[in-house]
Amino acid sequence: MKKIKNPLFPGRPRFTTETGGGKRRPHSEGAASSGIPDGVHLYATAVRFNRGYDWQSDTVPSGGEEQIILLKDGEEIQSVPASGSASPERHRVRDGQLWTDRSIDGRTIVSRNGVELFSWTPEESLKGFLIRDGDVYTLGQRIGGKGISLRCNGKVVFELPSGTILGEVNDSGWESGALMTDGDEFCFCYRQDVRAGEQLLSEYRFVKGGRQVNTVPAGSVLNLYDWRIVGGIQYRSEMRSDGHYLVAGGKDNCIRKKVSHIGKLLPWKEQVVAYGYFDSPFQIWADAPEYVILSTRSGSGAVCMYSDGNTLAYVNTDKSGRVASLSSKIVPTGDIFSTGNYHLMSPCCGAYRSGCFAVALTNLDSTEHLLCIDDTVASFNFNGYFTSVRIE
Repeated sequence: MKKIKNPLFPGRPRFTTETGGGKRRPHSEGAASSGIPDGVHLYATAVRFNRGYDWQSDTVPSGGEEQIILLKDGEEIQSVPASGSASPERHRVRDGQLWTDRSIDGRTIVSRNGVELFSWTPEESLKGFLIRDGDVYTLGQRIGGKGISLRCNGKVVFELPSGTILGEVNDSGWESGALMTDGDEFCFCYRQDVRAGEQLLSEYRFVKGGRQVNTVPAGSVLNLYDWRIVGGIQYRSEMRSDGHYLVAGGKDNCIRKKVSHIGKLLPWKEQVVAYGYFDSPFQIWADAPEYVILSTRSGSGAVCMYSDGNTLAYVNTDKSGRVASLSSKIVPTGDIFSTGNYHLMSPCCGAYRSGCFAVALTNLDSTEHLLCIDDTVASFNFNGYFTSVRIE
């Protein structure tokens, strides 16, 4: 059984779970690696509260002493006050640095390692975040109103007076969330409400290089789950009255004549794969590019899917949000789930790269949380929750 060196947080003993046996043993210190390729590092972020503060149920602020922690290869290398950035959507790791954003007093503030870099008005929720050639590009949705802004270092590059961005900054598999690039051009899609008589319908629009280049007319789909561009080809995952469709380069492919949940897209082998799940029985499916069932079990739940570009991995939760199973990259799953009420606090709590699958699990029944890296399972004791993992 492989080991990760050094604890992420204060607390002893730390342990691993032995493959197949379900036994736990204290971690010994040492320099054993986690199976991540040479020259690649595992980063993790978490929010840590003061001892004794009940972050799950307390409505009284914790006194502003909660911290966002950045960890590299199992060691804490950075901590900053949360200051309105404790939500998993409000902080992230890029190039080994801790980036945070927050909205307060009519302003949106972006910081790196706790130092403010730039700000702007109004308050926005970031749906996309990308660093290119030293510049920071953000795709923001105005909070409490309508409006979309694409910014470079806080300065407006392109904006719309209304619309709702399709996608989130922490969408699994997409480096920059809802913000995409095609060559040198920035892309995103959004939903625009349009009125048809007494009805308010949704029209979906794709923007590339500041121009609207494609539209899904109002009323033509029941739901548009995801819309992406890879290698110059646009892909859409949408539900119509006669089934779930994957549209690639304008060509329609009916995946299943059954209502599916999610129907998200992932980059895969220079194209995309669609995935989702059905209830009764619960089935995880993927179209890769042929339709396959990855897992079947009783009950209901949800799924987060990850890709390293060649293969797929997933985290499956039950209807309460508790992690019910992981793909076979993580073992032994049976022992993990018998020992705690583990939750995936964000899609960014999973990462898959170079054949290495990492998952950070938060235990809602205790302060003992897990970081899983392929066949390595390490436990860390702190009052708070994991918010992301990243391999770079």
